[in-house]
Amino acid sequence: MIEPVSASELREYLRLDDDEAGLLDSLIVSARLMVEAKTGVRLISQAWSQVIPYQPHGRVNLLHWPLLNLRGMSILGETIVRLDLDDYVVTRDTRPIQVFPKNNIWPRLRSSQYGISIDVLVGFGSQSSDVPEDLRQAVLILAANWYESNEWNDQSTARALPPRVLALMQPYIMPRL
Repeated sequence: MIEPVSASELREYLRLDDDEAGLLDSLIVSARLMVEAKTGVRLISQAWSQVIPYQPHGRVNLLHWPLLNLRGMSILGETIVRLDLDDYVVTRDTRPIQVFPKNNIWPRLRSSQYGISIDVLVGFGSQSSDVPEDLRQAVLILAANWYESNEWNDQSTARALPPRVLALMQPYIMPRL
């Protein structure tokens, strides 16, 4: 999987001579996951499935943003029934992304059906250059901070994110009401 920051970029940022590529790679992955968790934004292309276990009504909010592609929708049960995507509206430019039937009527689930699966491809793209620069910098600075402070090896309680990282992520954090 492509990451928003490469080990060589982190090595250069830290001005390291030795090759700790494995450690640097794991710090980058962890930093990306932390940035994604705090912002609710998927940085690189990722396929996800969201299952709505009960009878949906109105609009369904998708958990991940930004949307690259709605890949499919299916009713899950003993047999999988694919839904026609042309019968649904996807609000790509909203956050959260919403999906709803054009006729406002979701398929009625029977007792032998488990829910509706919505399969999406999310993220800014498949290349590190597709990720906004401020989020790439947040990943880079966080990984570097963990490397320099040795916090990646600390088993104590989670530390607060550095203020510079929080400032870079702030425009992407959705307020919770």
